[in-house]
Amino acid sequence: MGFASFIGNELIVKSLQDSIRGNNLFHAYLLQGPPGSGTGRLAELFAQAILCERGDGDACGACIACHKMEHDNHEDFVLYEKEKNSVKDEVIGQLQERIQKKPYHGSRTVVVIHDAHTLTPRAQA
Repeated sequence: MGFASFIGNELIVKSLQDSIRGNNLFHAYLLQGPPGSGTGRLAELFAQAILCERGDGDACGACIACHKMEHDNHEDFVLYEKEKNSVKDEVIGQLQERIQKKPYHGSRTVVVIHDAHTLTPRAQA
């Protein structure tokens, strides 16, 4: 469950967990690695840990927020992926509208953009 299912750099995981535990989260994180390195999975595990009601740095797997994340229906988690070759301008427009709203369930909205390096120049602005 949670970060325990991630096989990767333990120092990065510990740093992310410490950020949650200390309620010292930045507004954005950039997780970068080669294809197949697990950065996308790490981003989603981090999102679940942030949204977990326990708030101890990892997902408990038992609270309502964790159950919603596991079933891909958490109202405060937004996942964007590229379409064809890039993340489209319209997607970023939707994202900007979404993050202006208050969270539905908890105190935060968490957004993960897979393949953010494929954002069009206009979407990056």
